[in-house]
Amino acid sequence: MGPVARRVTEYLEVGAIAILLAFFLRTFVVEAFMIPTGSMENTLLRGDHILVNRMIYNTKGLGPLAKVLPVREPKRRDIMVFKNPRNMKLDYIKRMMGMPGDVISCRRKRLSINGKEAVYSFERHSSPWVIPRERNVRDNFGPIKVPRGHYFMMGDNRDNSLDSRYWGTLDRRLIKGQAFLVYFSWMPFKETFENKSYAETPHSLAELLWFNITHLGDRLRIHRFLQLIR
Repeated sequence: MGPVARRVTEYLEVGAIAILLAFFLRTFVVEAFMIPTGSMENTLLRGDHILVNRMIYNTKGLGPLAKVLPVREPKRRDIMVFKNPRNMKLDYIKRMMGMPGDVISCRRKRLSINGKEAVYSFERHSSPWVIPRERNVRDNFGPIKVPRGHYFMMGDNRDNSLDSRYWGTLDRRLIKGQAFLVYFSWMPFKETFENKSYAETPHSLAELLWFNITHLGDRLRIHRFLQLIR
């Protein structure tokens, strides 16, 4: 094998190893996601790009390694990414509010866990109206006992979140991991243009590119870069 062929072979080997390593990290260690909705506001905003720890809840699949690696059981208030129970092709992100065996209920927007009112600083209510239970379960539901191997998930933006109140408890097997870091944040187009007149909004690809160049500072949320998710 000549020097050129040998060098090409070395490059191919390095590339293959890099691809395999990236696949391993994405599948078992960490994965990136983008927040498309406002169901977790103000903890997570539309346009936040986050990293998810895919290893943390793998307490059984790692065998003896689970004793030395940073893995654990899910805890109340963990923010999790999981497969949508009604559409496995979609990923959801919510906060875990109910552990297996917990009794969850809500009266006039006030959440109770095992008979005790649960009020948290991250909880947000964007609507002053209370919807009767007969019409919708948003503000009044339960009591619901969380089955074994399941969790009760809720969005921090309680009045604008499709969560366990609507589709039931989450099977642990659908959990992909815990969200732990906002590494990048970019204001979506809808929010960027909502306070601008028709004349101020771009109407062609060239205008859109120029708008992004001249308004880069307005769209980037630099203060959210590398922010830990709690």
